[in-house]
Amino acid sequence: MTKNRTRVVVTGLGAITALGKSVEETWQNLTSGRSGVRLGQSFDAADYPIKIASEVDGFQAEKYMNFKESRRMARFSQFAVAAAREALTRSGLIKDGELEENFVTSADASRVGVITGTAVGGFVEVRNSTKTLLERSYRRVSPLFIPRMMHNAAAANISHQFGLKGFNSTTTTACAAGAQALGLATEIIRSDRADVMVSGGTEAPICDIGLSGFWATRAMTTSHGDSPEKASRPFDLNRDGLVIGEGAAFLVL
Repeated sequence: MTKNRTRVVVTGLGAITALGKSVEETWQNLTSGRSGVRLGQSFDAADYPIKIASEVDGFQAEKYMNFKESRRMARFSQFAVAAAREALTRSGLIKDGELEENFVTSADASRVGVITGTAVGGFVEVRNSTKTLLERSYRRVSPLFIPRMMHNAAAANISHQFGLKGFNSTTTTACAAGAQALGLATEIIRSDRADVMVSGGTEAPICDIGLSGFWATRAMTTSHGDSPEKASRPFDLNRDGLVIGEGAAFLVL
């Protein structure tokens, strides 16, 4: 390890979580002791042994991007673009949704990159299109199925939305994906392949096959249906499993 490594700093934060649809709202609810875990809203809890989830309520993608373009994205990509927009805005790199001319120009946009981490990507898109195939016909599968479900779609959409033309990649290392994305983004800057990196993690796995699959691994808690706020307890002696969740968090490095 060299002694004089390039120092990499955080200049912007963005978040879409079950506790809030911004960093400020999430932090306020977190420090107030509120839990983002509640009875499942997007699925019928009566049909599954898993009754609870950490869901983003009331998310409206068109508040963060063009409505037509949002329809071309899976939910995990929508979360990523929304969180990246907040991070870029808080960093001062964009204003009113556009990149600031005094920083990013057509000449140096190639020095601003994106690395996104996601474990399952467009998991729900696979589920929905498989259902369409089996119940209707291959002819009814959407032509947007592939570009929606690809793991790298979130990073691609962030780059497209904000005109970022630099290094672009995706990590898919399960629960470590977001953390690894940040580590790799840091090294991209240190190796002088970029001046700025937008990096973070995004997930939206909540659906019937997701619930069934995670339940089958015996990794998910099936208790606490009457007290969801007590379910996520990783360091508790009586811990009995994970809680499925969704959301995104991004940094500008």
